[in-house]
Amino acid sequence: MNNTVPNDTIRTPNQTLYVNNLNEKIKPEEQKINLYFLFSQFGEILDIVTKKSDKMRGQAFVVFRDITAATHALKELQGYNLFEKNIRINFAREKSEAVAKFEGTFVPKIRKEADAEDDAPKKKIKGEGKATNVAAQQQAKNQKPQKNVGVPNHILFVENLPQKCTEEMLVPLFKEFPGFKEIRLIPSKSVAFVEYVDELQAGIAMTGLQGFNLTEENALALSYAKQ
Repeated sequence: MNNTVPNDTIRTPNQTLYVNNLNEKIKPEEQKINLYFLFSQFGEILDIVTKKSDKMRGQAFVVFRDITAATHALKELQGYNLFEKNIRINFAREKSEAVAKFEGTFVPKIRKEADAEDDAPKKKIKGEGKATNVAAQQQAKNQKPQKNVGVPNHILFVENLPQKCTEEMLVPLFKEFPGFKEIRLIPSKSVAFVEYVDELQAGIAMTGLQGFNLTEENALALSYAKQ
């Protein structure tokens, strides 16, 4: 493949890849799904970030579970022709939030207004209560109890799917986990049932894909199907 990024410009390896020179005519949701299909062959993906803003157009972040998979993907896909554009890949400058959450080291950021208080002494007293309020709200949000996933069994119930989601889009995602058998999609309700060989394998898939952002607005919500 055509290596479009000279070796001396490659940043320090980490789990997150920065991908640019993507075809800007492709919608972010479609781009995200295609990037998942392309990169997931190299390892487990925690998240893919694509945004509609002009600033992020033609760019994306692909977050792997481990550095080895990210490094392999970078080497193999550098210059890959995707929608008539040779993509460029580098390691991201910073660790992504998805990796920090996976490792249990994620610390929510306070709004910029609160961060700027040190640079504005006159406004500090005025905004102090506000900043504390924001921090408290964020902390309370993070401490919300997780959704009850139900009694373990071999079938997963998947909610919050995009309206135009198809089985072809979901199969590669869930097939990545061992024991996958089939998917039964109910488009009218934007939900699906995913069957695995046993409840242990279903549980592994649930852990790996819980909260996965299929699109910007659609984070997967998984639970065990009721029997």
